Amino acid sequence: MLGLDTNKHLDISPKVLPNRNAFWNENVTRMLHFPAIIYPQIPFSGRQKPNFVPAWRLKFAFKIENMYRRLGWDKKAKKIGICANTVQVRRELESQMIYVSGIRCHDRVCPICNSFRASKLARRVEDVMVAMKNPHFLTITNSNRVQELKENFDLFLQKMSKLRRANFFKKNISGGLYFIEFTKNNDGWHIHSHMLVDVKVEKKIYNLSGSYYNLRVSEFKQGLEKSLQKVSLGSISSINPCFPGTGKEISKYLAKMGLDMQEDDIRDLVISLKNRRICGSFGSVRKTGDIEKQIEVEKDFEVVGSISDCVSRWWASGYKLGSDVVLELVRSGFIEINFENFENEYQIRTGERGG
Repeated sequence: MLGLDTNKHLDISPKVLPNRNAFWNENVTRMLHFPAIIYPQIPFSGRQKPNFVPAWRLKFAFKIENMYRRLGWDKKAKKIGICANTVQVRRELESQMIYVSGIRCHDRVCPICNSFRASKLARRVEDVMVAMKNPHFLTITNSNRVQELKENFDLFLQKMSKLRRANFFKKNISGGLYFIEFTKNNDGWHIHSHMLVDVKVEKKIYNLSGSYYNLRVSEFKQGLEKSLQKVSLGSISSINPCFPGTGKEISKYLAKMGLDMQEDDIRDLVISLKNRRICGSFGSVRKTGDIEKQIEVEKDFEVVGSISDCVSRWWASGYKLGSDVVLELVRSGFIEINFENFENEYQIRTGERGG
């Protein structure tokens, strides 16, 4: 059961959204006025509207907007505020992918835009993975926690570039994609590189315990860790064969952030990410194009409706019409909804209620 947040978020900007209740109050003008063209209108006929509230992704967008205003970054604040207040549920015509987007701000730390990027990245990774002979998911972690993110991020990128030019790396990995993740705790910033790599050796490589000096570790992992030591990059956190659905697993690391991030950390991220790549391709995959530009492109779509409309139709239809849309909204962090009387996602999708 997902928890129900009954507290209305106080960081919603009155300059962008005059009526703060517009998101969840059916009796006032809705935040969006786009017509739904996927599902027919269903009369509510006295049905109780589902009790739902904005989840972390929208709340975090408004938190960043207010932070930008306090820093005097009014132009950036206005863009991310508009982005968060014009969201609608869309379906890409070519892939039938369901996603949430609006008048996008393209900010590197915007949680709304990052949700769109992650959905595009997941499909892109799956397409690249199918074309690989022996795809593996590799995570490399910087061994040192740092306080100054900007300078150390530049150093990390330089070391990653040296690693890709190392003899062992070029001999055993034909190409791949990389994605940078940042985490912060009391010890400082930690930088990770998540990579989809095409391994030239025929056998599968698993994340066995041990380091370069441990004989239980595969020969491939020994050689790769030796290369990491030479460039002073860090260590292998994990390496495993890929499977269908790995694209979604990898894409979740793209600019992963949360409501608990402090304003100083968000400011450090904004400054550190400016004019720097956080994802890209190398080797044989580079010929497929610039992945960072590809995940920004929005293809032809049709409007499913506002978030409020989509949840209301699902509720009014007896939990059957648009269950896939509601589940995606919950999984993506756009809404929190009270799913009492449902024991699992299968029941939510099929409309079968628990005891």
